[in-house]
Amino acid sequence: MKDLCIEFKIDDVKFVVTSISNKLITSTYPKHCHSKNSYEIHYIPSGYGSVIVDDISYEIGPNTLYTTGPGVFHEQIPNQDEPMSEYGINFDVFFKSEKVKKSSAVHTFLSNTFWFGQDNQNLIIIFKQIFEELSNRFTGYTYNLEALCKMLLILIIRNYEDSSRSFSILPEFSLNTARNLIIENAFLYDYSSITLDLLSKRIGLSKRQTERLLKEQYGKTFLQKRTEARMSAAIILLEAKKPIREIAEILGYSSCEHFSNSFKQFYGSSPKNYAKGIN
Repeated sequence: MKDLCIEFKIDDVKFVVTSISNKLITSTYPKHCHSKNSYEIHYIPSGYGSVIVDDISYEIGPNTLYTTGPGVFHEQIPNQDEPMSEYGINFDVFFKSEKVKKSSAVHTFLSNTFWFGQDNQNLIIIFKQIFEELSNRFTGYTYNLEALCKMLLILIIRNYEDSSRSFSILPEFSLNTARNLIIENAFLYDYSSITLDLLSKRIGLSKRQTERLLKEQYGKTFLQKRTEARMSAAIILLEAKKPIREIAEILGYSSCEHFSNSFKQFYGSSPKNYAKGIN
């Protein structure tokens, strides 16, 4: 996906996202390299193949992460029986001084024009959220994309460092921040269908850990958060004068009665009485 308008800064380094892709690689990508300021992130969630970099072959499997920077010639060859799928992001990088300070958070990234290894930062979570934002394009999605791409880059740097330590500028861009963003979007957009099991899988935790995280971050259980999200949506739908039976269906309730009981328990009034007050 090109023609994007996503850019962000880390320290004094500006990153411009030029393309984002999610594709199945079924045929060989011929040898090529990127321009002076360009870097490409390759993440393989499934499938097999190899990449040849400077005449050296590297075997690719699920959860492989590799980065190719300026002047690095590389050729991708898929396994024909189990071709690899790939999330890819291209950045153009701009900075004023010739050398980026070693204390900068991005020094490690810019110093490695080629890196190959296994992801240990759960990048799949961020990639999936990026494509959810691109697919839905809800209000403010570009701001979310900027934050997610910045988060992605920080987690890639942590992969490089192969360490759990974080840079001094990173507290707000931790993995927990990514999980919180996924949680908030789940309750904001998927309140009708989200389950504890599904949410746990999205954020890479067990159901018990997810419940604990919700309690720590929001002071509420999963069911309380989902009910809260559904009730907020119910008010909007009632004010839009949707029929109560249709609202119950939109919100994911098994019956009109179930929805009405939940609404009354939450607000102290039935949806029918609330609708009368609007009229």
